[in-house]
Amino acid sequence: MNVVVQIEGRDAIPVRAIPMLTDWQALSPDVVAEILSGGSDHWPSFDGLTAYLLHPDGRVVRETQRAWSSWIVRNLKAASEAIKAKQTSHEAGYQQWRSEALAQLPAGVFVWRDEFEAAHLDEFGPDSERARLNPHTFQPATYALDYGPQYGPAESWQKLVLEGFEQLLTPAEPQSYLDLVTLRAIYDAATHDDHWLGLGSVSPRDAAYLLCGLDPIEVAKLRSEPNVPTIVVGETNNGRVQRLEERLCDTKKVPPAHRSWREWHAVAREIGADYHKGFDYFFDVLHRPSTDTVAVESTQVVTESASNTTKKPRNVMKKKAFIDEVLHEWPTVEADIGEASRNGLKVEAHAGKHAEWDVDLARQWAKKNSKLKTAQAERHPHTYWPGGVIRHTLKD
Repeated sequence: MNVVVQIEGRDAIPVRAIPMLTDWQALSPDVVAEILSGGSDHWPSFDGLTAYLLHPDGRVVRETQRAWSSWIVRNLKAASEAIKAKQTSHEAGYQQWRSEALAQLPAGVFVWRDEFEAAHLDEFGPDSERARLNPHTFQPATYALDYGPQYGPAESWQKLVLEGFEQLLTPAEPQSYLDLVTLRAIYDAATHDDHWLGLGSVSPRDAAYLLCGLDPIEVAKLRSEPNVPTIVVGETNNGRVQRLEERLCDTKKVPPAHRSWREWHAVAREIGADYHKGFDYFFDVLHRPSTDTVAVESTQVVTESASNTTKKPRNVMKKKAFIDEVLHEWPTVEADIGEASRNGLKVEAHAGKHAEWDVDLARQWAKKNSKLKTAQAERHPHTYWPGGVIRHTLKD
């Protein structure tokens, strides 16, 4: 399950997801609460990290450190003391605390991903003070961030993490996605997501397995076992995968015959095929950040053409610079970036790294969608303002 959500065009991390990003190493719920209350001296790099509340009407409101200190920190401390008073052993008490502590963090509250990652790198990265002071014992891999955690402290931890963010699931079917998460977790079907999302060409058969919630690689492993799991038999031998493959193969006459996983999903949705509808949310909202956008090149053989033409370098800019560059000709650029996950701009022009955009590809998208002004005002090379530059001089 990818725990990153999109809010106002930016990547955000629910605070309840933070402990799972490192499999509960260092950033447990009590530590998260201490950091966001401003009361922790043990993680100085996180000073100033701010939490925000997403309201049901879409408003984003900054949380105060005072509220975290007065309520969340103390609630967690009280829960810990109550469990310690009744525990039969330390390990039993600790596991009970893990299962209960996550829910003590507030629902619908998040931190911005870029701000969190900057603080995390400064605190736990290879050039951090921890690494310098403990060169022989510090292991950065212990604190590496995993935005697709497979395990959590409670049975319904996925639902707990997304509580308060239900409004972001409207493009898809939230319950269908949660069902899909459960199905794929049981059979390790998410293990190779980066591989499949990175391919520019996926066969209709592999696409059928994937869109039914199964992974072709894992299915092959399971089939080699003495007792093939019931669901693999049911999904394949009872015909769902085969029927979906046949429907997808009907589209092969329309080039390209082999599409990416994302493209096969779009085809299946368009023709009304029987696939797991949880993938609507998977592709429409989560997007598994950019892996399928940047890795398509790895599946293509790049050779010199007969005319000895060279590939044009990509014109990549950070979001703010990109907006400044095109705003004079593309007035709705900020709103379009905010809807990039739904309007197709992200798929076509996101450069693969956070807040970076391919300007040329974005312009192509804007032109195709009639976003560009038909006539542009003259723009002086030394100012961001369109039109001529009038220079005034003072005379005595």
